[in-house]
Amino acid sequence: MVLIGLGGAFAGAPWLDAAAALVVAVMLGAMGGHFLWNALSELVDTGLDYTTLRELARTVDSVEGVEEHHGLRTRVMAGKVLIEVHIVVDPWISVSEGHRIGEATKTELLDQLDRPGEALVHVDTESVPASTRAPLRGRALAKLREAWSEIPETRAVARTTLHYRDDGLHVDLELDGHAAPSLDEELEQRVEHAASQLPYVRAVRILTGGFTPCR
Repeated sequence: MVLIGLGGAFAGAPWLDAAAALVVAVMLGAMGGHFLWNALSELVDTGLDYTTLRELARTVDSVEGVEEHHGLRTRVMAGKVLIEVHIVVDPWISVSEGHRIGEATKTELLDQLDRPGEALVHVDTESVPASTRAPLRGRALAKLREAWSEIPETRAVARTTLHYRDDGLHVDLELDGHAAPSLDEELEQRVEHAASQLPYVRAVRILTGGFTPCR
């Protein structure tokens, strides 16, 4: 454009110089507008388009172990895509398995992107957050031991697993295979009845011969 303007001026057509200057001004304005639009898009937390968002949702649902998801959000910042999502897994699986499912979900999401990105995956056991009335493990176990103080058979408990569910606290007791008493229905009823005096306890299961959670 500069050469055209100079050539026009030397050739006796000064209007070419003005036209070339106008074209250059328009080009600079377009570039400035493009940079300004990108900057404003990041300031207002622009996310990915709807089609891409649906593809990401299908990717999350396709991961083995994911029962459902919610709260899928994206944000584009400094050329990177930030993804956040909550996945719901089986509430009876181990913490490590839930973590593994979360990591698999993160990997699958990042593989779908055509640019650098980060993904934050929250692993939930309920689509609705679990009740917070039940205390944390230390206080819960202390209250349970107090409730079972008149049941000597509970001293043979090798491991206690607490499941914080939406309807309350579910307790799994694994008895020591060698020191455990013979398990009968009457003992189970006594243990569950004593624990039910705590308002946040929903159910108690007694397991022997290894820990095998059931649905």
